[in-house]
Amino acid sequence: MSLGEDIKEVFTDLGTAITLIRDGGNVSGEYLLYEANTQATKPETLEFMVKGQAPYDTAIVPGEIINFDELSTNYLLLNKNPEMFENAVYRYQLTMYKVNTVGPLERPSGERPWNAQTYQTETEWETVKDPCYGVIVGQMLENRIIEANVGDLEHIEYMFFIPQSIGVRINDRIYAGVDSEGNDRYFKVDSIIPWNYNAVDFCTISEDTRED
Repeated sequence: MSLGEDIKEVFTDLGTAITLIRDGGNVSGEYLLYEANTQATKPETLEFMVKGQAPYDTAIVPGEIINFDELSTNYLLLNKNPEMFENAVYRYQLTMYKVNTVGPLERPSGERPWNAQTYQTETEWETVKDPCYGVIVGQMLENRIIEANVGDLEHIEYMFFIPQSIGVRINDRIYAGVDSEGNDRYFKVDSIIPWNYNAVDFCTISEDTRED
């Protein structure tokens, strides 16, 4: 029996059961070991990012959504790095961000005629993905990661991480739950920034004030 197979038994015995959220049908039956980001100093970051390990034959791929079955919590997988022994992978190291928004991702498809009651044109929307899983964070959480990509962060208030396979575009809008008054809250994608994780798009976003 190989080292990878030996270690896989540890994942099955001690790991957390997960489900991979996929369009073609969810995949279950895998186990991960995970731990909080103990090197972080801010409570927000401790909850935001977790490290994990997966067995050598895992079906997980970067950019997909992982549900921790017992916790009912979703994570976006940023990267998956192999660990080798005698020229064979025996496990993978993972970095995951906690999903905090689930809802439709929409794209403007045109404008309706002038509204005589509101004296405004109204945007028509087409649904790109529903549900869309993503991670919205304030810029203070991830300065270390994005400074090299963005430069001046003073004008950026919020950022958004989303699987690259979805194909987010500038001017798309993201559902972000409800505000304190019970109204739907949306963010607009202002830019898409190149960075180190090819399977995940990193966007700068702002409050969306466009009319429905």
